[in-house]
Amino acid sequence: MAEDTQEKELNLDEASDSASGSPKKSKTKLMAVAAVVLLAVAGGAAYFLLGHSEEADSEMLEGEIKVPLQEAFYITIDPAFVINLPDRGKQRFLQASITLMARSSATLFKVEQHMPVIRHNLTNVLSAQTISSIQSPGGIEQVRMEALNQINAILTVEYGSEAIEQVLFTAFVMQ
Repeated sequence: MAEDTQEKELNLDEASDSASGSPKKSKTKLMAVAAVVLLAVAGGAAYFLLGHSEEADSEMLEGEIKVPLQEAFYITIDPAFVINLPDRGKQRFLQASITLMARSSATLFKVEQHMPVIRHNLTNVLSAQTISSIQSPGGIEQVRMEALNQINAILTVEYGSEAIEQVLFTAFVMQ
């Protein structure tokens, strides 16, 4: 008799599960959806935290391959330039040590070959400066760009192309 009551209770439980829309199945679906959402959030967080950048995306999309730059070659213009700069009736001096950077060793030969003209033009660029123009924000950068343009103009006339990538002031002293 006890077995009959237990069987009836089991049958009643099964009947109530099927009648109520199976709460066990809805809990399982809810847990599966929660797991998928959790995985999506974790994947997105990993994507951003691991440093995936838009720049890398655009490179991958465009299919561009960055070619490494060639080795840099340097030539120091010796001796250093010493220039007189007038400043309100006083004589001031500028000493500038200049190094040039190119990506070809052949450029070094070209620069050496035309060093007298390059030194002359650089002396003119430096002599045309005033103390106030050099001390202004971006003043030294402006002088550097003028020097780069002068050197590349000489090399363009002689060889048909610009060859110097950077003009570097390794020392720049005003007194």
